[in-house]
Amino acid sequence: MGLKKIVDVRQFTDFTKAGKLQRMYEVTFTTEKTAREFSFNIPQVEYTAEKAKSLATQMADQIDGSMI
Repeated sequence: MGLKKIVDVRQFTDFTKAGKLQRMYEVTFTTEKTAREFSFNIPQVEYTAEKAKSLATQMADQIDGSMI
């Protein structure tokens, strides 16, 4: 149960609420139970590979845990 694989990490530019440009990473992953792709965004200033994997694992556990 949980994270199966991080499928992709994509860098992109977005705007903050204040209208400033901000570099972001979109992390796409699959889970063991669903085998579907899910994604989330992390600002570049907060991004590390370890943090991306940790967040993906937490989200995958939640998603798979909610499956009946």
